[in-house]
Amino acid sequence: MKRLLTILLCLSLMFVLVGCGNNGSGVADEEQDTEEVVDEVEGKDETAESEEYTVGSTFEAAGISLTLNSATYYKGDGTNTPPDGSQYVLLNFTIKNNNDEDYETSDIEFSTVIDGVSADTLKISPDYLDAVTLPPDSDTAGDLDYEVMDGWTDIQTEVKIGDVNSQTATFVITPDQVTE
Repeated sequence: MKRLLTILLCLSLMFVLVGCGNNGSGVADEEQDTEEVVDEVEGKDETAESEEYTVGSTFEAAGISLTLNSATYYKGDGTNTPPDGSQYVLLNFTIKNNNDEDYETSDIEFSTVIDGVSADTLKISPDYLDAVTLPPDSDTAGDLDYEVMDGWTDIQTEVKIGDVNSQTATFVITPDQVTE
């Protein structure tokens, strides 16, 4: 009797296992589908991630070229001078419109973090990078200016070009890249 129950139990387990096996539908296919969805999402994330650029490099997106020409210390103009324990840094950018239509430079979003703290531009540079309308095949240049504390380690300026399908780049500037 025990032998018969053992055989029936084993047969029942075999039928259950065969029923759960991969026969073209079931758990294995769902796992494969899940992996494909994860791959698609990860692919989107990878294209949305910001690439890092430095002084002298150019970021191109949506028919716009953005070059960080230089990073320099600025002593001020007599009216605006950095407070004790800090300095001004000017980031000089060139924006070039490679499109067939006018481009509003105000559509470019700049977001800056200095040593992990969000920073706003001071707008004290005589060549401040103002928003302009760029005709096709033209460019403009100007500065974004920031105050940094003595002993600062990095400035990270994230740039976003475009709206719905925007692309981002991060310009990373360290003290050794800044000239006097």
